[in-house]
Amino acid sequence: MILYIIYNTDLIEIAEENQEESLGYVDDAIVIVEGENFHDTTSKIEDIMNRQGGAFDWSLQHNSNFEISKLAIMHAAQKRHKNKRMVRLPRPVLKLRGTEIKEVNSYKYLGIHVNYELRWDIQSQNCTTHATEYLLAYRRLTKQATGVKSCLM
Repeated sequence: MILYIIYNTDLIEIAEENQEESLGYVDDAIVIVEGENFHDTTSKIEDIMNRQGGAFDWSLQHNSNFEISKLAIMHAAQKRHKNKRMVRLPRPVLKLRGTEIKEVNSYKYLGIHVNYELRWDIQSQNCTTHATEYLLAYRRLTKQATGVKSCLM
């Protein structure tokens, strides 16, 4: 683990501006940017990847090529109309090294799901599902007739 931290430090420190952040754990990395609109955020991500000393330079120096087909972009916003309906703002296409990066509506990073509305619906559904599975398994184990026998006999 310590070697991964040392190896990936330069990649995580690529985010330089106030509205740029990068996170990493072992071989998973994520870049988060803020902007006035999606065109602004998309251009910031392009800059992080392509600039001198950016992510593509890091991958070349560390002989650790990005699998561009595995990259994804999620444009997140909570803009609403007066009648409380979500507004789906136009989203520009992100192209890196001639490849269009797929846009996703939700993203899972280190086991946490977030959707483009910055809501936790998927995460809470998964937690409820897992909790139900554990409770049912515990219930099966503790049934008096078919469950685990007591060792106090």
